[in-house]
Amino acid sequence: MKNDDKLVSIIVPSYNGEKYIGECLASLINQSYKDIEVIVVDDGSTDKTFEVASEYASNDRRINVYRKKNEGVSSARNYALELIKGKYCVFVDSDDFIADTAVEKMVNAIETDGTDWVNCQYHKVDGSGNVVGNSHFLTGVKNISDSHNKFVFLRDCITEHRIGYEVCLKLFKTELIMKHGIRFDQSCFMGEDLKFCMSYSLLANNISCIEDCLYFYRFRNESAMNSVTSLKALFEQRLHIVKDFQLLFCESFPVEYQRKYYQIFYKLMVLALIKFTPKEISVMAGKATEYKYYNAMLSEAIAHKKDFYDFYTKSTAMFFWNIGYYIWTQLNHSIRGKIYFFGYNFLRKLAGKCAIDQWREG
Repeated sequence: MKNDDKLVSIIVPSYNGEKYIGECLASLINQSYKDIEVIVVDDGSTDKTFEVASEYASNDRRINVYRKKNEGVSSARNYALELIKGKYCVFVDSDDFIADTAVEKMVNAIETDGTDWVNCQYHKVDGSGNVVGNSHFLTGVKNISDSHNKFVFLRDCITEHRIGYEVCLKLFKTELIMKHGIRFDQSCFMGEDLKFCMSYSLLANNISCIEDCLYFYRFRNESAMNSVTSLKALFEQRLHIVKDFQLLFCESFPVEYQRKYYQIFYKLMVLALIKFTPKEISVMAGKATEYKYYNAMLSEAIAHKKDFYDFYTKSTAMFFWNIGYYIWTQLNHSIRGKIYFFGYNFLRKLAGKCAIDQWREG
């Protein structure tokens, strides 16, 4: 693959996206940065996605439309990655759109700062494209060239969504993706972006986090996430990502940081499930496909109680340790743990707070 000197490849996967893909492609055509190629991958749509995209392609030679059988967004993005020619790579979902200056500002940032990727802010929009909120991600240039900074960035920035899990807010170097074979995990249907970003961070030396809101992210109704079925899917998918990523992590870090992977495990598993109660999580964990791995990693984390002050704030460290300790107590039928929580919950009740097993964010 030959990378054109200034070409930016924009990948647009779509499945049944006829309602919004026109608005998406119009925003790409209108970019102030003209040296782009747009790779649209119709992932087996049953509506008129392909026809709408093809019409745009007929009027702008920079747009290329491909059609494949339905295998999910990860497969569609991987398909496109084999086709791109640009020096840089951007992902845009077909129901979203970007500001006219988005590509230009991200390219300027990566070249001016001499960094390996760029993260921008996003506008949250409704179905009609009206702005209803904004992100508040990190800003500034972050150095992640050494093991310590890279570990802290993974543990405290990526896991806490401080640059977003989404690939769609970012500009990547195609060379890094291709040289190291980074691809989306096609066995994932929840969290595939997170794993891609974590994998890329292992290879990057720095990142430009700009304050401009350049991406318009159309939020969908997520009320269905409050079901047992969704908890099971989210738990299993996140645990798969955490276990799989550990192999890459250990290849990239010296032993002293490999031993701290339980911290990344803890943050990824706790933050992913914070909308559910510890009681619900403990029941699901006991049924997990990778139960032994989960329990072993959780046990490792709980054994390092004092270290929680390293990766949580002083005011929240012990609270989050207690969440994990409660789950561990239930999984391991610990009498000592049950006695501890009898007293702990009594004190919470006196303070007008719910029992730890019933707590959830919000």
